[in-house]
Amino acid sequence: EQLEKLYQNRPGVTILHIESQIGDSAAKNAGMRISQGSSLILMDSSVEVTGDILDPILATLKDESVGIVGPWGLQSKDLKDFEEKTSGKVDAMQAYCLAFRRDTLHVVGLLDEAFRFYRHADLEYSFRFKYHQYAVVAQGNLPMVRHVHRDWERLSEEDREILSAANFKKFLRAWGHHHGLLEINGH
Repeated sequence: EQLEKLYQNRPGVTILHIESQIGDSAAKNAGMRISQGSSLILMDSSVEVTGDILDPILATLKDESVGIVGPWGLQSKDLKDFEEKTSGKVDAMQAYCLAFRRDTLHVVGLLDEAFRFYRHADLEYSFRFKYHQYAVVAQGNLPMVRHVHRDWERLSEEDREILSAANFKKFLRAWGHHHGLLEINGH
């Protein structure tokens, strides 16, 4: 009710209520389905925007070879270990903030809803873009700050490991044999 009151006179703002625990990817997909813009930005609530991010993101997305752009990319040599990289072409974009054009959805689809926990769903999604010949680009100079990730912090270390490992296995089942998509291999 408070959100409706706050945004009742704001055209283009839709409040989406999800009544059950549907999982991270399903919730993001629900938002993408009702969104209307030509570009979408998925952003975690742990991220603080401290300046204009729209102009630089939209400028990068004008290049039709770019599929995803965001500040915190990941690079890998073997699809098993990933390191953060904040500039240039990368292997994946962390879902703290990732942006893409709506017109790419008909090619890559929505997020895989088998990823109920958020961790590693971004890897899987990024590799779908790469598979379809789109670049994933890190733009680390965006005015954004990452804060404590509450979904991560609220879990015990054991639960984090179990949920993360299960999602990483899903990623490897789908993409573990696609070493040719790695930037180190010239993709």
